[in-house]
Parts: sequence; C-alpha cells; structure tokens
Amino acid sequence: IVFRLEDYGIEVMLPERAEFDQNPEFFFTSRFLRGLKSQLNGKNLLLMFDEFEELQRRVEDGRLQPEIFHFLRNLMQHETHVDFIFAGTHKLEELGAEYWSALFNIAAYRPITFLRPMEMRRLIIEPIKQYNTEYDPLAVDRIINVTAGHPYFAQLLLHEMMVYHNEMHASYLTAVDVDQVIDRIIGRGEAHFRFI
Repeated sequence: IVFRLEDYGIEVMLPERAEFDQNPEFFFTSRFLRGLKSQLNGKNLLLMFDEFEELQRRVEDGRLQPEIFHFLRNLMQHETHVDFIFAGTHKLEELGAEYWSALFNIAAYRPITFLRPMEMRRLIIEPIKQYNTEYDPLAVDRIINVTAGHPYFAQLLLHEMMVYHNEMHASYLTAVDVDQVIDRIIGRGEAHFRFI
C-alpha cells in the first residue's frame, strides 16, 4: 500500500514490521488505515485480491489463521474509506471451507464473461489512439478471433502488443505483428497455457 501510494505522490511512512507483532489487526486498522484517511483527500483505498482462493490454501497449510475472513469482513463493514475487489476463478459458494461464509452475505458478485466483438474493438483501438498508434483492421480481427473475447487472454495479448510496439517503434500494427506476438507468448510457455 505504501509503495503504491508513492506512485500517486502520497508519502506514507512504511511501518516497522515489529509494530504488527503484538496485535496486527489493531495496528493495521486503528493506526495504519486511520492514519491514511487524511492523506487520501476524500478518496478511497482499493484493496484488490487476485486469485482470492489462495487465502483458503494458506489457511489449510497453516500460513494464515481462519480468522482472516472475519477480519476482512470487519474491514468491509466498518472501514468507510476502504473498498475491496476479490477476483478469482471460483464463486464463493463453490469453495468448500465454511469460513468463506463470513463473506457470503456482504459480497456483490460481478461475473466477468467473454467480451463481445464490439467491446473487444473498443478495448483494442481506443486506449492507443492518443499515442498515434493504430491497428490494421485485419490485426483487430485476428486479436478478436484468437482471444475469443476472453478477458485475461485479451489483456495478455494487448499488453504484449504494446511491448512489441515499443520495441519495434511501429505505429501501425498488422496481423503479422499479432502473430509474432502470439508466437512470443506461446514460446515463453506462459503458465496459463499448460492446461489448455
């Protein structure tokens, strides 16, 4: 949190690890979070948990206490300037452990599904307009077809397209460029492709 706030010009002292030894929940909420409020200028702190299922694995292997779920629930209910996003491949109901029930009735679900071709076109074209970069229409079609509108694969391919763009100093990206980037991604053996 401290390092990310620095990116926005908000200087916060990094707490000493020892300050969390006695009562980490109290220190985090009553000292650290409350100390941030005045520096956030009315904005909220957004805590994002990707692959939230990992919390359950860490409880099961003893690296976290099951009380973490009640702690998170308490933060969600009582900290007015803190918001949460939990992203994962499972719904809370699909997770077997009973301690997830602490979050069931306060979570708002937003399923992320495949993007429609029109949404994909906007995602491909609009963010790069300001940089005088353009995709050939065949390149746009190739990206839509190869990702099938899957949000993660679209993000991965578009990110790698910008890495490629920066390396090649190309302002016009073609379907051949898209195929080059696809080869690079697959050649690296991305973990996400191992099970496909």
